[in-house]
Amino acid sequence: MKHFNLFNNIKIQKQLFSTLLIIISVPILTTGIILVVNAKHNITKSYTEQVSTENARVKAVLFDLTTNLYNISENFILNPQLDTLLSEEYENNSDIRKAFDQYKAITQTLSQQTSIYKMIIYHNNPTIGDYPNFSYCSTKIRTTEWYQKIKDQSVLWNSSEYIEHGSVYHHLTLYRKIPLPLKNDFAVLSITVSRNYLKNRLDNNYIPSIISVNSEPVFYSNIPLECSDKMPVKIKYSEGYCQNTSKVMIDDTAGIGTLSTLQPYRSDNYIYILSYSKAAVATPRRLAFTYSMILLLAFFIPSVLLYCYTCYFSARVSLLRSAMHQASLDDYNIINSFRGHDELSETFDDLLVMIKKIQYKEAYIYKALIREQELINKQQQMELKILTSQINPHFLYNTLESIRMKAFNNKDNDVATGIKLLGRYLHYALESLGKTDTTLSEELYYVELYLNIQKIRFNNRVNYKITLEPCLNAEQYHILPFLLQPIIENSVLHGLEGIAGNGMINILIFTEKNQLNIQIKDNGEGMQPEELQSLRKNIVKKDFSKTKSIGLYNINQRIILYYGPQYGITIDSKKGKGTVIELRLPLDRLISKGGNHIC
Repeated sequence: MKHFNLFNNIKIQKQLFSTLLIIISVPILTTGIILVVNAKHNITKSYTEQVSTENARVKAVLFDLTTNLYNISENFILNPQLDTLLSEEYENNSDIRKAFDQYKAITQTLSQQTSIYKMIIYHNNPTIGDYPNFSYCSTKIRTTEWYQKIKDQSVLWNSSEYIEHGSVYHHLTLYRKIPLPLKNDFAVLSITVSRNYLKNRLDNNYIPSIISVNSEPVFYSNIPLECSDKMPVKIKYSEGYCQNTSKVMIDDTAGIGTLSTLQPYRSDNYIYILSYSKAAVATPRRLAFTYSMILLLAFFIPSVLLYCYTCYFSARVSLLRSAMHQASLDDYNIINSFRGHDELSETFDDLLVMIKKIQYKEAYIYKALIREQELINKQQQMELKILTSQINPHFLYNTLESIRMKAFNNKDNDVATGIKLLGRYLHYALESLGKTDTTLSEELYYVELYLNIQKIRFNNRVNYKITLEPCLNAEQYHILPFLLQPIIENSVLHGLEGIAGNGMINILIFTEKNQLNIQIKDNGEGMQPEELQSLRKNIVKKDFSKTKSIGLYNINQRIILYYGPQYGITIDSKKGKGTVIELRLPLDRLISKGGNHIC
């Protein structure tokens, strides 16, 4: 009874919804999961059988091919004419040509067997040398791995490397030792399988195969491999024979693969065949995902309909109650979704009429407040314009010019010169407000104005030298304004602070690796390593307590934000040897107004 009482305390909508949801979801989810698992299992099994069948087919084709090539090689080994041909000592090329032109076995075999790409007989007769389809065993050939192996065995299957059209390819090759009793020696018959023949016989777009012999590089693959000369799966070559089907990864793609071995007729070698299907993993996953989406959809749609159905029972009363509560909280954004023609619907309509009257009165009051605020804003804008108009740059320039003329008339040339430089400097500063760029020439000109003003103040304590790379066109080279002056000011106020005389600031401007470098060096007292490290840190991360580095931080941030994080400021200093600050700016991204930056 306690459980029923608890259930009765829940609203009717939740009671209906939870009960019907359990009744619907249990059979749908149970049946769907069983179907998805079975379907995935059956499809995986089907693909696995297809891969195994394809592997068996490829194995059968290779068995027929290797057996046929072995039988062809037997005809050459048992042919006494070949023994005589290779054992004869020839005196001139005419005798060689005559003897070898009569031997038609190789050319006839090549014309009859489309599976053969190339046939070569390697011999040790120096009087023959190289001839079509015959090759003398030079020292290079005798040191090859396959030649060393064929000396100890009569049959060898190997993966030979050939260069065709500038690319390296590997071919399956049969090597047979040919005894030469007349000379008490042996020759080697090489039969190379045609890649086109293998492609025509083995190609399967749905289930590709990868084939290698022993631990040699892959000689056939109808899918691209990232490492084309190696088998993409681990093989225990020491065990020889293997036959297994399992999940494999090829070039980071999962699939089902069957790995088997073929031991060619009368050979100690093994051919490894890997048949692979990535669809065997991808298709079941995709199918399971599709079925899962259908299952979720089959569960979701009835759940939505069920929810809508249960909401219908309590919606009308709940909507009216909610609207009344919403209105009591001064929230009048109520949607008229109440339907029906009973007393509840009439009550709801009366509520909407009352809310509209309240909203109309509030809107009228709100508009009046907005008009009042607009008048206040306009008054403030007018006051601001009146205030800013009082700051007249021309008044400032004319006043400074009047003071300069009085100093000049009083023959105080230093004061007159200082006021003249100050006027020009202020003119540049005010004109540059709001500008996004200036020329390097203008920036250097007003840097000189600043330095000349400081020189008037400190006499021989402040000296400077500006060196500009000859090929750099400063008139057409544009940079951000006020990049150099704060650094120069920092050098004067801090770098030369302890200098009594002969202070020097060197400004060197040059290009290097598609980048403009501006070095500003002073011969001041420099800094200790700890102070230099702190300053470098403050240039990157702003610290308002360090007034010495705020200007450098701002310049560094302007450069990074405008040109990119690879540009900015670097600083170096040693105690007693001064300080060097260097700006790095790009040549290709600086604003250009036409012309060339450099000669």
